[in-house]
This record gives sequence, C-alpha cells and structure tokens, in this order.
Amino acid sequence: MECCGRGGPSAGISIRDSALTKLLSFGFHPAFDSDHSVAEVLFWGKLIREATTPELRWLLDSEDATIKYNSWFLFDWEAENSSGTIAELFLHEEHSRLSPLERQFVRRLGDAHLRLYEVECVERGLGVHLLDLWTGDRLFVIEREATERVATWDLLGARVSSDSVAGHIFEGGLYVYPAAVKDDIVRHFRRLHRRHHRRFPFDTLGTFFRKHGAVFQHLWLKLVAFPEPPQLVTAEGDPLVFCRSIFETDQPDAVRAELASRPEMRVTHDGRLSWRGPGDDGEREA
Repeated sequence: MECCGRGGPSAGISIRDSALTKLLSFGFHPAFDSDHSVAEVLFWGKLIREATTPELRWLLDSEDATIKYNSWFLFDWEAENSSGTIAELFLHEEHSRLSPLERQFVRRLGDAHLRLYEVECVERGLGVHLLDLWTGDRLFVIEREATERVATWDLLGARVSSDSVAGHIFEGGLYVYPAAVKDDIVRHFRRLHRRHHRRFPFDTLGTFFRKHGAVFQHLWLKLVAFPEPPQLVTAEGDPLVFCRSIFETDQPDAVRAELASRPEMRVTHDGRLSWRGPGDDGEREA
C-alpha cells in the first residue's frame, strides 16, 4: 500500500522501487518548486501555515502524510504550464531512462485514482472486499497491513491499482473514514460531480476524481483528524447555552424554604434545588 515515499535505491532494488525512485527524483526537481509551493497549500490548506505545535508538525512530517501528498502530486496534480500530470510528463521526458517494465508500472499507477469504497468484508492478513460506491462494482484488494486498520462498513478513499497478475492492490496511502460520515461524503462528491459535469461534460469519471483528489485530504482533515466538536441543543433543537445567575439576599434560608415548597421544585440529596417541568417525552428536570 505504501508507495511514493522518499526512500532511495538499495541493493537488489525491485522494478517497483526503481521506477518510484526515478519518478520521485523527477517530481522533486527544482523545476517543479513553484508547483510544490502552490500544491502544498492546496493539499493542506491553512494547516500548513498554522502548524506551530509539535502535534501538527508531526502530522505534516509523518510518513503517511508524505506518501499521500507525493502520490497526489505525482499522479493528480497538473503541472504548471502543462496539460498533464507529473507522472505523464515523466513518461514522456524520461522514456530513455525507463525499462519497459518500469514504464508499465508507472502507467499502471497513473491509471489509478482516488475513489470512494465501502468495506464489505475484511479477511485478516489477506485483504479486503470492497464496494465501489460510484459504480456498484465489487472487488477484492490484496493487502495485509490494511486488514489491521479497517473494519466492515468503513468508508475508504483509496487508489486501487491492478497488479501484474490481474489482482488489485492499494497504492499511495489510504483515507479511512468512519461509517457515520459515509452519507455526507458521498453527497459531497455527488454535488461536486454534478457541478464538474456541467462544465466538462466529456470528462471521464477518472478525470473527475483525479481533479478532485485533494478533496479526500480535506475531508479527512475536517472529519477525522480535526472534527468539529458536537453541538449541544435543547429538546426543541435550540443551541444549549450554559449560564449562571447570582442573586443577593439577606434572607437565604427563607428564600430556599420558599423555593423548596413549590411543587415543581425538588431538593436533591446534596441539598441543591432542582426544577422539574413537563416535556415532550414526559417530565424533565434541570
């Protein structure tokens, strides 16, 4: 599942590692510095400017974040003054430096794109059965590590690629969203797709998701990494506001006795007064 890190070549390097090393070297050439300056802000939003705490720096510098950003930048980002992705430019300009198998590998990754999947079943240590929430297709992804991270009904933002033997594997990091936010995320992408289709009616579904690859990151940051705190409301749906009122009196015992005598008041075990009143589902107390 982990591709597009920043590892270097080693003895006995595989075709996969060799191709990725060359692609990363190309993608981080100084010629693309201006692309990275814009892309990093688009990918991370205001977080990249506000990352002053150790926790935020750890998130930005983590291996998972590096893999996700690199994959998005190489395979989804359209280079400045170009109509192609970094990987497409690499294939065009680095033809002589790539072996046929390396070119085949890079093309296979270039054909993959982030997509929405629901986990239907997890086979621990083997892989996961997925439902494509856009097409309704089902597929099995061979991935040992992911089986320890995901559970049935999880929503995934995943880049699924075919391997050399007609199977499926995860590439470029995995966005795991709780099942509770599935409807909100799917609805958000449906809305984006309608808007995109009106402007670019001939674009394929793959092109749409590739152009909106950073949305997976934004939703993960908003809903998983830094979710909004729950909103407290009253039984009527109004915002719940905590307040405290203080009244001065020179006869506190008389006031307490008068309040305690009211039928709607109850004296609790610690001597406090509690108000009771009718509610939609019976009596309620405050």
